[in-house]
Amino acid sequence: MKKNRNRIEKGFYSPSIGYWQVIDDPSEDQKKEYPSDTIEVGLPPSENHEFINGAWKYIPPPPPPPPVATIEQLEAAVREIANGLPPDRAKIILEKLGNPKVRNPKVRGAI
Repeated sequence: MKKNRNRIEKGFYSPSIGYWQVIDDPSEDQKKEYPSDTIEVGLPPSENHEFINGAWKYIPPPPPPPPVATIEQLEAAVREIANGLPPDRAKIILEKLGNPKVRNPKVRGAI
């Protein structure tokens, strides 16, 4: 239970619908509306906890997404790839790098 400026947060768990929190004490009439398998539980220790088998279990967060390449890094990679292509193919790719449509992904036809 966590007090927050005259409000009390409480946690509840039902195997049929999962975990939820309320602000303020629910009335007895409100509690009658809860599923019959509902129990009152403490608040989770962190956002990385899940209520499993009657206890809060830490679930590690997913790994961060891979870094996003900048336009400059992508252009350098394309140039490096183009260097290994036949000259006519490389010329086409390198010309597209100078094409403004390529630099603005919102423009239709950009690659």
